[in-house]
Amino acid sequence: MIIEDGYDSQLLDEAPQQALKSLDRSGRVVYVGSMSKTLAPGLRLGYIVASAGLISELRALRRFMLRHPPANNQRAVALFLSLGHHEALVRRLSSAFDERRKRLVHAISAFLPEWRSTDSAGGTSL
Repeated sequence: MIIEDGYDSQLLDEAPQQALKSLDRSGRVVYVGSMSKTLAPGLRLGYIVASAGLISELRALRRFMLRHPPANNQRAVALFLSLGHHEALVRRLSSAFDERRKRLVHAISAFLPEWRSTDSAGGTSL
């Protein structure tokens, strides 16, 4: 089994690479993602793309967890996604993060000339 984590992939400046899960023909890749970077860290919502059997097993295990997001939060995010608002949010965030990154690189070169930073492909990391 391969766990593919889509961490920060939606916020990259370059065209996203094809997810390994999209090439999976044998059901051995599980794609996991989170709304923490794009929507709201406090919601603690994520998602899993896997076979129906594995999803069923994971749901059965989830009932043993004491902490799980309230159903109303899950429904609200599902509606937000289904209406296409998340895609628009990601576009705005990518632009904002790009501007912040440019300002940070400029500040580093101006105030810390002995430091060097490498150019990143976007996201929340420098």
